[in-house]
Amino acid sequence: FGHKDIYFNCLCHRALRELSGLLIKLNRHSLAQKYISHLEKFDKNFFDTFYNPESGVMAGWVSRDGRQHDYMFTFAVSMAIDEGLISNEKGKEMILILLNKLKEEGYGDFRYGIPGNAVSVEPPDNIDWPCMADWGQYENGGLCGMNGFHFLTAMYKVGLTEEADEIFKAILR
Repeated sequence: FGHKDIYFNCLCHRALRELSGLLIKLNRHSLAQKYISHLEKFDKNFFDTFYNPESGVMAGWVSRDGRQHDYMFTFAVSMAIDEGLISNEKGKEMILILLNKLKEEGYGDFRYGIPGNAVSVEPPDNIDWPCMADWGQYENGGLCGMNGFHFLTAMYKVGLTEEADEIFKAILR
């Protein structure tokens, strides 16, 4: 999405964490330590880089000019929670903020999945493709079953079990 992208960073974090464990199993401890040291720096800086105090959740990306682009991306926030980059306490707050925003936007029947974002992407951040740019379609507030995995996993992790069960049952229907 931008200069500093939360989605890509979460994917890379997971890959480096898995790679470090594999390198340890292969007795490549010095190389594993290199990646572990990188992950420690990553973990230390992640929250401050992406947290948006105005919305109470993580921004989707930060552009080169330092501006945060926050559209309340459900999958990106929940991926960060799943990766342990956000504490369970703060993660629970964020999930509740997202659930409230989704309810405010009229979502609540999750049978087709979870919206990728809870706030409409501003025109300057959209590509020139109506299917992508129009609110409620495709990934601009459109429902996506794939996002359910990360969101539900994060909900269970932070203790929102009953709420997660309700959404999960709706998706299964």
